[in-house]
Amino acid sequence: MRERPWLWWSLVAALAAVHLVPALAAPREGGGGGAPQMRAMARYAVGVSRMDQARGIELLQALEGDVASWRDRVRFAAVEGEVAGVEAVLERIAELREAGPPGPEARDLDALEAVYAGRALGDDERARLRRRHGWFADLALTRDFDASDPRRREVIAPAVRTAAAFSVAAIGALGGLVAGVVLLLTWARRRVRGAWTDLLRPLPRREGDTALLETVGVFLAALLVAGTLLPLAFVRLLGASAGPWLYLFSWLAVPALLWPLGRGFDRARWRADLGLHGGAGLLREAWCGVVGYVAALPLLAVGFAMSAWLTNALGRDASHPLVQEVARGSVFDVVVLYSMACVWAPLAEEAVFRGALYRYLRGVRGRLASGLFTALLFAALHPQGLGAVPVLASLALAFALLREWRGSLVPCVTAHALHNALFVTFAITALR
Repeated sequence: MRERPWLWWSLVAALAAVHLVPALAAPREGGGGGAPQMRAMARYAVGVSRMDQARGIELLQALEGDVASWRDRVRFAAVEGEVAGVEAVLERIAELREAGPPGPEARDLDALEAVYAGRALGDDERARLRRRHGWFADLALTRDFDASDPRRREVIAPAVRTAAAFSVAAIGALGGLVAGVVLLLTWARRRVRGAWTDLLRPLPRREGDTALLETVGVFLAALLVAGTLLPLAFVRLLGASAGPWLYLFSWLAVPALLWPLGRGFDRARWRADLGLHGGAGLLREAWCGVVGYVAALPLLAVGFAMSAWLTNALGRDASHPLVQEVARGSVFDVVVLYSMACVWAPLAEEAVFRGALYRYLRGVRGRLASGLFTALLFAALHPQGLGAVPVLASLALAFALLREWRGSLVPCVTAHALHNALFVTFAITALR
């Protein structure tokens, strides 16, 4: 087979565009449990208000600007009643009524007003409010219960847990950021003094390198079939119920990584080019991944700030669709999500992007260009949308630096798995 890089670049671009379309669709609104960010921040405000009401009100005011849909406005009113008191929520309900809510939300507001004004609310209306607003409805309906009542404690417990999760995350992030700055400065000084100073010079080209680019195209095509079309067929044609378990089909795309072996690579070159080896030892390489992730936290913080600004400017939800599943899924669903985020994604994505694609690009471009291009493509292919590109690209750039530093994918996989595990654990703690 002749090497035609332009043809494979065209295929990669086309497949990337197909994967990118869902991320550019209309902004996602919350379902029965509320948009993830609104749900988490509402719980955080309620949890903090249990210890410091003034701080809780400040958080509520910060959250108000991000509440857009009518359903979330109703939910915000319930949170305001919990944090700021009866008078504040009754004023809010009056303001919302003047704005002309749709019929279902107008009925929700009537029910909330009855609750906070001390009027009787029928069992049917209570059940309806719970069906539509879940935890937010329970927050309002149990407001006058004694604090020791098990029903009230069950409602408040998630808010307290979310507040604790935010506090631990903030302390951990601050400590990690300080450690990251120290590690990054130490590493940069050693790199400048050492041999790794040429960021623009590519590696020597070798015959057959295009097979690495082909691997990326084959994997993206296989992922489109296994991760999107096949689950869609199960749901629509066979009547199967949708759920996170459908993500398990994505494992069927992994054999695409064997493509170079069919294109003439021997096992030694295949493993070396994709980084599928233990380097200086699995434990040492894994430890380098942990250290490298901490050192990358300052870069990640910059990407996060850029994503926050971009998301606000675009007015779009930049959360991963899996976050919705974390909020409302079963225990089995959460286990599946953990396996996909902490096993499949680190192994498959690192082998494709920091393995095949990065090594191919290093044969035509230098370290800087290869790392940046790989990072941008990696970020663009994720379903969070344009708002998440800066933070995802900064993370991916850190993984590329790890690959360049160690040669092995073990540090990249370790750092990727560590990041995803921290994120999913925080999401579960804050949202469930």
